[in-house]
Amino acid sequence: ENPVFQPEEVLDIHRTVTEIESLVLYWWGVHNELQEPDLVQGLSLSVRTLEN
Repeated sequence: ENPVFQPEEVLDIHRTVTEIESLVLYWWGVHNELQEPDLVQGLSLSVRTLEN
């Protein structure tokens, strides 16, 4: 009667999705850097935090 996903797996999936979303936002921000430099700076900081 185990659940389909163990809690650790759910956390891993969530972390992966979060990282992918952050990267998508980061790359989107890079392409719009001239319009939104502050947003890009904030996103790149959060991506760097994820990578550490």
